[in-house]
Amino acid sequence: MAFNMQGLKRFADGGVIGTGAGSVKGLFDYQTTDAAAAVEAGGYFNAAAGLLSIGSKIFASLEVGTATKAKTYVVTSNTGTVVTIAAQTVA
Repeated sequence: MAFNMQGLKRFADGGVIGTGAGSVKGLFDYQTTDAAAAVEAGGYFNAAAGLLSIGSKIFASLEVGTATKAKTYVVTSNTGTVVTIAAQTVA
């Protein structure tokens, strides 16, 4: 499967929310039929590089229509063409 730009929706503007280095620059909802392994593979969100700032959060619904799962990701790097994400971890 591949990233689907139609599945990515911004629900907070691109302005900074909060202050400091940990400020969120955007909140996004993403829905896909893809599995977590595909979404977490390198370069999955590259087509959205113009939207996803470092620190942006992506709330994802994965495997929609089969075995729907929810995961949260944060954008850890964006070169302008290559987007890297990390899955939220719970302590």
